[in-house]
Amino acid sequence: MKTILSLLLLCCCLAIPARAVPPEDAAMVAAFEKELAALDAAMTGKVTLAQCSRRGDLRFFLMKFEEAVADYEKMIELDPTQEDRHWRLGIAYYISGDFEKSVKLFEKYYKHDDTDRETGLWHFLANAGLTDIGTAQLKMLKYDKDDRPPFPQLYEFFNGRGTPQEFFRELYDEGFSTKQDVMFFGRLYAGIFEEVSGRPETAAKFIRMAYESPWGRKATGGPGFMWQIARIIATAPAEEEKPAEEKKPEGEKKAEAEAKPEAEKK
Repeated sequence: MKTILSLLLLCCCLAIPARAVPPEDAAMVAAFEKELAALDAAMTGKVTLAQCSRRGDLRFFLMKFEEAVADYEKMIELDPTQEDRHWRLGIAYYISGDFEKSVKLFEKYYKHDDTDRETGLWHFLANAGLTDIGTAQLKMLKYDKDDRPPFPQLYEFFNGRGTPQEFFRELYDEGFSTKQDVMFFGRLYAGIFEEVSGRPETAAKFIRMAYESPWGRKATGGPGFMWQIARIIATAPAEEEKPAEEKKPEGEKKAEAEAKPEAEKK
């Protein structure tokens, strides 16, 4: 199965140039490269858990996914208790195309935390990479405890219950349209699901909206990591660049009205 995420590794391996870095991101990427160079110079002998963690993140953010995997795995070597909760490694496995390892890691994570449906979404994606969406849906992990929005709604959506329009309408109906964090995650994961489902144009619109989220750009920790994924996907090279003069049909321009209630569209 081709996914927009696993294609990123292919682009790196083949040295395909990424799209021009938007001006607002150029300084950030340059800072990542400078920090990575400093860490490389410092990590010539004994390394620490914190160093491996940060360098893994920097490598990930710079699309050096296999090198990020090496750092994250080193963290587990230094501290084996990291293994059943290292969700970043599970995502790095997935984007590197090692779906089997990704599945196994997220199953271990599930034993550590049977509430976090976000990691369950990555477990689904990795299974879909191994097989197909239908089979992956049958293997989705079971969650009974409450979780933060929009992940219960996303989990149902990934399980085939409803369209993207119905998913976003549910968020609006439940009063989440002004919750920037909820809408960021909703758009990002809806976009990823649309991509693996073979609807790249709709996927690109959702992911672009996640990337352009002011809340996401300022986020730190786990949410900040996920915004970096949105940035990487949104600015990744397209498989085929369309001619500049080619215009999309008018209907495609409103693909994501996000199923806003009619009153909000006025």
